[in-house]
Amino acid sequence: MHVTPSTLEHVLIIAATGFVLVESLLAAFHTHAAERAGESVPERFERKLSDAAHLKAAQFTSELTQANLIRVYLSAFFAILMTFGGGLTLLASFASSLTQRPAVAEWLLLAFVTALLAFIDFPFHWYENFRVRERYGYMREERSAWIAKNAKATFAGWLIELPLIALLLALFESAGDDWWIAAWAVWIAWLLWRWKFTAMKGLFWGRRAKRIDDPELRRLVAELLADQGFEMLDLCIMTKPASWKHSHVVLAGFGRERRVVVFAHAASKLNHREILGLIAHDIGHLKHFHAWVRIFVYAAAGWLVCRFAGWGSEHSAFFEGFGLSPWVSYYLDGSHAGFVAAVAIVAFPVLFYPLQPIVNGFARAMQYDADTYAAKLVGADAVMEALVKLHRDYATTLTPSRLYSLFHYSRPHAGMRVARLLSLVESGRVPLHISKEGEKTAAEQSEVTTLRGINYPWPS
Repeated sequence: MHVTPSTLEHVLIIAATGFVLVESLLAAFHTHAAERAGESVPERFERKLSDAAHLKAAQFTSELTQANLIRVYLSAFFAILMTFGGGLTLLASFASSLTQRPAVAEWLLLAFVTALLAFIDFPFHWYENFRVRERYGYMREERSAWIAKNAKATFAGWLIELPLIALLLALFESAGDDWWIAAWAVWIAWLLWRWKFTAMKGLFWGRRAKRIDDPELRRLVAELLADQGFEMLDLCIMTKPASWKHSHVVLAGFGRERRVVVFAHAASKLNHREILGLIAHDIGHLKHFHAWVRIFVYAAAGWLVCRFAGWGSEHSAFFEGFGLSPWVSYYLDGSHAGFVAAVAIVAFPVLFYPLQPIVNGFARAMQYDADTYAAKLVGADAVMEALVKLHRDYATTLTPSRLYSLFHYSRPHAGMRVARLLSLVESGRVPLHISKEGEKTAAEQSEVTTLRGINYPWPS
């Protein structure tokens, strides 16, 4: 198929227009959903939030959504400005004037684009993450301190990116015309490291993990794993690594043998049955091969993006269509990977926006599936109570728009997960409670596990 610059121009304009319109509609749906449900607290969360606090959360969600919508408009405007507005051509020309080496020019262009993007985004980041929260009393930090801290973090992150960009460009340049395959390989390697290797022999096997000496809990966990065909190597507690944002427990290892790691924030709040609910949830992920499904979905999406980038690097129409003059990009020597990456940074988030709900939909379906599996093993009440106790963000609404969350969150909201479990219980698909011989009494179950009494040698 012959693709002309005019075709790419029209595609980007349509994509940017659709991006703005869809996000505007989603923001309206999300705001309406929050305000409509603001009058009553969802079931199972009554003990955590008053009606007044729930209404405040709905109002805060509405304003936060509107602030995020401003950033959506900025993203679309930035994409148009840097492409059809000639921004990329101007920066590429300036980079080429500073050096005679195309590879260095590509690196400079990426440095300029990432710096400009960070500079433009910072005030909107401040408004959304500081100013709105300050108005509702959710921000205790001084304005000057917040600005200084985040400005330093942004600048430090940009500096760290520069040598990494140089390393990747050198790798892609050595791969020649097949550089996009190398880029896809790097992407897959990161996915494997993130979701498989770190859980096998990575973060959760260090000295920061402390053995749990609660004999009753060890017995319950070992029996649960044995019933599902696994062997418990050990039961440990540790502070959650920052990179594992959503996790509460991890079944580290490979194959049948697993080291169960309970993060400190979960151990301090949950009783035995609720911890079993979290472990059963992760068993569901393992039994249904969710990690591999996730890797496959993200790898497929990555292949689509990388293949399109690889095609673009070999056709002048790609650069011309996205507003980057071929005379300062395509007609230079090399693989052109850096120039394509610059186009990708400014245009691909808008162009590939339709992939977002598809990828998120797979991830959310796996969370619901694991919840269902756990409810069948230990009872829905144990899973729901764990979700309620571990949910922290009561500043925003517990009843987000399902359509909005599909586009913006890779995981379903805790309130949505509890609501779904309740519907499964009502339909008879999962039991509310599972009693086993020798199980503790209801009074004993309501007591927080003795893990609360552990003196951690590190801050939790």
